[in-house]
Amino acid sequence: MSNSVLKNTSLQAAFEIVAQQQQTFICDIFPSEDNEVKNEFDPRGMAIYRNNLLATAQQALAISFPTVLVLIGENLFHYASRQLLISSPPKHGDWALWGDDFPTLLADLAQLVDYPFVADIAQVDLHRQKSMRARDTVVDRASLQLLATHDIDDIYIELSPSQFVMGSTYPVIEFWLSHQQAVISDTTEALNQSFIQPSLDKLAQEDFFQKVLIYRPYFNAEIRELPASEFAWLTLIKQGTSIGKAVDIISNNDKLEHGFDFAPWLGLALEQNLISRLKT
Repeated sequence: MSNSVLKNTSLQAAFEIVAQQQQTFICDIFPSEDNEVKNEFDPRGMAIYRNNLLATAQQALAISFPTVLVLIGENLFHYASRQLLISSPPKHGDWALWGDDFPTLLADLAQLVDYPFVADIAQVDLHRQKSMRARDTVVDRASLQLLATHDIDDIYIELSPSQFVMGSTYPVIEFWLSHQQAVISDTTEALNQSFIQPSLDKLAQEDFFQKVLIYRPYFNAEIRELPASEFAWLTLIKQGTSIGKAVDIISNNDKLEHGFDFAPWLGLALEQNLISRLKT
């Protein structure tokens, strides 16, 4: 085994030990009701650590989930932050990487039983945060030459790491946009016309399911609704299906009212930075 492999293995083991120690320490600070922890720490010192840790957790989640904070208010948000800190303590030194389990926790929170859409809004916030933190990429335009030299059944698409697809039984795009700071300052009438009434119209649809794309064309992550055919297309591409095979599957899907045209989508994908490269 090479020295570099040994070094990487040792670093990984060290990181795992530190993460385990961090999680154990958090359990000591926030013991569960059925697992009271006895330790030799000064209670006053533990209280200081507890308050500082909780403040850090709240601040980190407020950055990652700003829309959720506006939706549910500070008191409930801080309570949910504490619960997440106990149930899913951070596994990394970077607090910005923590919070993947927050949407699930919100979905199970008794206080939000009448507001089930909050968990999906949290998913939108999470995907936007990840999109903003994803590495910068530009499409490898040289790889586009494969379309002229290879059969499309043998060509695959590598999607940009800054794009995410999700679905919801609620109009989360309208809900999310209506709670952004720039929109909140708008008039009530404009807010109703832009978001509230369209949301009600969509909720009235039978078997409503909104397909959402979060992507980063330049410096800021954006959000748009996907037509059913593009949602199916991106799902197939993420699964590793070739261009030709994906086009065939969508074309033979009777449930999709509109077909899928690859050529115009490729132009849109380049404009919105949805793909990294083509490959065989």
